[in-house]
Amino acid sequence: MKSTWRVRADGRDWWVVVGLGNALVTVIDVDPWRRGRGQGVVVEGPLYAKVAAVNTELMRGGA
Repeated sequence: MKSTWRVRADGRDWWVVVGLGNALVTVIDVDPWRRGRGQGVVVEGPLYAKVAAVNTELMRGGA
């Protein structure tokens, strides 16, 4: 099971895909109309780390 959210961060639009068990699956750079931009998949770095931290907190029930 996966959940995909559209998120605006750092002035850009992203698809954030979260899998079962609090797993961050992918972060994909997209345009505002939800069309992916090819190979722009983030699997590491500061944005990935931030999304992973927020996801962990949300899964715990924090805000």
